[in-house]
Amino acid sequence: MNVAYLTAKANGLSSEENAGWKFLKRRKNIRAIKLKLTRSSITPSLLRNFPALWWHYDSSTHIPAAAADPFVISTIRDYLNKGGSLLLSLLAAQFVVDLGCEAVRPNVIARDSWDEECWAQGFPDIRGFGSFRGHPIFDELHGSAYTWNPQRGSPFAGTFYEFPILPSGGKIVAVAREYIRLREDWVMITEYKVGKGRILTVGSFFFFSDTANRFRPHLERLAQNCLEYLSSKRRDANGRQRATYWDFTTPEVLLVVAKAGKHIRRKTTPWQPESGPLRLEREQATENFFDVGGRRILIMGTEKKGIEEVWVHPIRILHKVRIGLGIGNSEISRLETLAPHVVVRPESFTREFTIGTTTIEERTFGDLNRPGGAVHFSIRSDQPVELVCTGVIDLRMMWPVSESATGSLNCCWHDGLQAVMVTGQSGRLCSLIGCSQVPAEYTVGHFGEIKEKSGSLEGNRTDRVQVAFGFKWLFPPGESVCTIVFAGSDQGEREARATYVQLMRDPSKSYNSQVAHFNRLLKKTRLIGVADNELRKAYRWAVAATDRFFVTTPGLGSSLMAGFGTTASGWNGGHEISGRPGYAWYFGRDSVWTALAMLAYGEKKKVRSVLEFLGRYQDITGKILHECTTSGFIHYDAADSTPLYILLMGRYLRASHDRAFAKKEYSRLVKAVAFCFSTDADGDHLIENTNVGHGWIEGGPLFPSHAEFYLNACWAAALGEASFIAQHLGKTAESRRWKREARKVKSILNNEFWNPDTRSYNFSKNADGTFNTTETILPAVAMYLGLADKDKSEQCLREFTTEEFATEWGVRLIARDEPMYNPAGYHYGSVWPLFTGWTALAELTLGDRKRGMQHLMRNAGLHTQFALGYMPEVLHGERCELAGVCAHQAWSEAMVILGVAAGFPQGD
Repeated sequence: MNVAYLTAKANGLSSEENAGWKFLKRRKNIRAIKLKLTRSSITPSLLRNFPALWWHYDSSTHIPAAAADPFVISTIRDYLNKGGSLLLSLLAAQFVVDLGCEAVRPNVIARDSWDEECWAQGFPDIRGFGSFRGHPIFDELHGSAYTWNPQRGSPFAGTFYEFPILPSGGKIVAVAREYIRLREDWVMITEYKVGKGRILTVGSFFFFSDTANRFRPHLERLAQNCLEYLSSKRRDANGRQRATYWDFTTPEVLLVVAKAGKHIRRKTTPWQPESGPLRLEREQATENFFDVGGRRILIMGTEKKGIEEVWVHPIRILHKVRIGLGIGNSEISRLETLAPHVVVRPESFTREFTIGTTTIEERTFGDLNRPGGAVHFSIRSDQPVELVCTGVIDLRMMWPVSESATGSLNCCWHDGLQAVMVTGQSGRLCSLIGCSQVPAEYTVGHFGEIKEKSGSLEGNRTDRVQVAFGFKWLFPPGESVCTIVFAGSDQGEREARATYVQLMRDPSKSYNSQVAHFNRLLKKTRLIGVADNELRKAYRWAVAATDRFFVTTPGLGSSLMAGFGTTASGWNGGHEISGRPGYAWYFGRDSVWTALAMLAYGEKKKVRSVLEFLGRYQDITGKILHECTTSGFIHYDAADSTPLYILLMGRYLRASHDRAFAKKEYSRLVKAVAFCFSTDADGDHLIENTNVGHGWIEGGPLFPSHAEFYLNACWAAALGEASFIAQHLGKTAESRRWKREARKVKSILNNEFWNPDTRSYNFSKNADGTFNTTETILPAVAMYLGLADKDKSEQCLREFTTEEFATEWGVRLIARDEPMYNPAGYHYGSVWPLFTGWTALAELTLGDRKRGMQHLMRNAGLHTQFALGYMPEVLHGERCELAGVCAHQAWSEAMVILGVAAGFPQGD
């Protein structure tokens, strides 16, 4: 690949411009020359030898006179028109205006010192680029990249558009990216088509002279990709990602006319749902959470209100669903004002209403494998019944994109489907909701909500980009059935429609397939030797609940999510309308702990899928992801995901004997091990949190750390598993080397971290060699993994049983007498079923069966206290009440399963 590096200064290059040139010269696949922006150098005969030109410039906020020469501009435009390409970076990005590709110069043109900090206090300031849903320039970078970690005062240069000023002549490839957020108001990379040629502008965060930049590999990969993309005749040929672009045109909601179509067949007769083995009841509905769903759909709400949100990842296809009921001549009453009996099964959520002589059963469920679900009503009454359903559709994409990323919406009533249809992004996003019975009245439009006024459905106007709908059905006295069906997709209307049609034709088939799935799952996980009936029930519920977290997202893959909750809980992502449904996206460490539980009940296929997923999205450095949102943004901000990935790979091989898979994934394993070694910057054999990421503690008084005890317990265990894998694949030298290192790390953990004064392991080692002596329950992880000395472990565990750590509902992370203790503190005082589970695992592993079973039973009892059937994420440190984001958390379920496996090693 031939590239001409353009220069504009008569007296040489700036240090940044020179650093860009040195980078280019080091590329083995690039033949580069410097080319001055002068009349004598910029000639058509010379330019035709170069598929790509690159002007990287930070010397002045103004375009130099030589570059603005009409002859130079005309020659470059002619070169572009004939198929040439141009990369403009930093202050050169504004040259598109001089070339006539843009009418308005970017409104941010700066050459100064960086004066910003990370929006999240205590976290490093990291900057980069986020594409919409991928672009070839992000090949091997998974759609976005951090490229710079500035400090206050770092040299800065940038030329970009800041909202409300936007480029008018080009397509927006990427906006600015910062720590787990996007700056959609900063347009950073723009693509222009000029005749047969292309221009890419990279406005900032593209600095080659910053020698302390820990994102140098990503910067270089992005630069290489840009040049390859521009040089390629087929612009997408070198990248696996389809080119997508941000669209910031003012969104609107349009009521359109649906295409005529045949009326589909709908099941209007009663059907009898099959029954699974698990069932929990509550006499009267509470405000507690519920969720049901399948591999492609997540339906969430509360017992009293019913459905609050429905997600078909990565979009919310439905929310704020409200059901109203009128009997005889009575006015419509919202079901949330009544007090139904509640029945929860793994496959469904049911509310049973009795109003006088009228009984109504409302059963909500999702399809096992398709992106759809339903609410089935069975009505018995000696009077006429009026049923009203209202709701909102906004097609909100998942965080970190904002609500504006969805763009405009089209809505209509589709007579053939008997459904409301809402589409976005030229039909790529779609939501459908309809009913098996023809409504007596319906309305749909650009409304905030639908209410019944004077017997009719009316909508009130809103400024939000959303669609509200309402249906009304009239049922005569006697027995009636009605099934509301909803479906959606981000893969286009066809998939949503096909799912809707299948569910509408026979909802019982979809429901009964869920029942059959859980029957098969629970038959495979029968317990032997567990006499306690409550523990048996809790275990079976935990298996079913864990299985629910295995989710498929088209274009990403299948793996384990972390926790289910509505967007009403937790951080809103910095957006007016939150796109964070609990923790319902893919995680690194969460999936490992959950996958270990899956191995314990014999589920190997899904664990293999988890490992494939984590390996597929491995960073170019070898690091394993912390989070992968279903909108496709990957965050590598955890230090423990990588050693835990290695640990899981070894445990999977031990359980499955799948040498072929281990061999296929071995190169990824080696990269992961190498990455971990690279994080030991001070050479003390401990991998570090510093400049790598958080371990278990993500914030609060214990954050940040230099080298956590917990992190290095994971590392020692990972080295042992890596050695095991290498040995089984005939990699003897690597196996021995990793085994020796595992012994060293284990020795350091037991000798250097042990604190005889506190009779506990220190929390972490500081960069100056001193220790943070805070007592936490995190050493329980090392005990469970067989890394802690037995006598020291027993001393620690005795502390964990005191009232400073222990409660009747679990174990606190830190002691109550710590000055930093806050009973609601996420990482400094609350009780997590995970911490209780780790404590139980440590006790059971070390032979303290009495205390281990006590802690296991405390965890097991939680599945009937809040969201029926499910284990919560976090509890208050002083009261047994919810204190976290998710009422249904994967690793909490995992602790019940792993606890039973440890307490009854031959029991499954």
